[in-house]
Amino acid sequence: MEITHESESAAVIEAGDEAKIVHEVAEKKQLERELHWTLSFLEALADSHIDGVLVVDLQGRRLLQNRLMSTLWSIPDFIAEDPDYQKQLQYVTTRTRNPQQFIEKVTYLYAHPEESSRDEIELTDGTVLDRTSRPVIGRDGTCFGRAWTFRDITYRKAALDQLDEQAAVFGARLRALGAILEREGSDAGGR
Repeated sequence: MEITHESESAAVIEAGDEAKIVHEVAEKKQLERELHWTLSFLEALADSHIDGVLVVDLQGRRLLQNRLMSTLWSIPDFIAEDPDYQKQLQYVTTRTRNPQQFIEKVTYLYAHPEESSRDEIELTDGTVLDRTSRPVIGRDGTCFGRAWTFRDITYRKAALDQLDEQAAVFGARLRALGAILEREGSDAGGR
């Protein structure tokens, strides 16, 4: 009789465990669906962004990268799709006009995860990128990684340079005109 009692208890425990397992599996599947939805949403958001976007974790592993990031840097697909982000970092470094300065800034920011940064990077093909980097910080203050954005400002920079040149020419002409008027004023006053 005792054996039967133990068998009945084991059967009850097994049934309870089975229901618990089924519930845990259902919860896990729901969490996976929510995670998949969130990831799909973030990827769509990143791909619709007007900037190249790259997000890395604290170990420097690529978590998210949009297509424009690859386009701006002319990153070949086999590098952009490689899980080893270091290969991509090495590739983009070679595309900059000042590789040493570029990699020093990247290294500094990875070593100082709480800092933000904004600067311009000139590529070997003449493209100028506006680079912004900020920490990815959770609501509780935990730093999870770093977000980088890159915007092609080549045409805007060229237009500003042209405006600066035109302003310099205009300023020189204005000064020359002022000198002529001053000289004529002196000549008229001296008569």
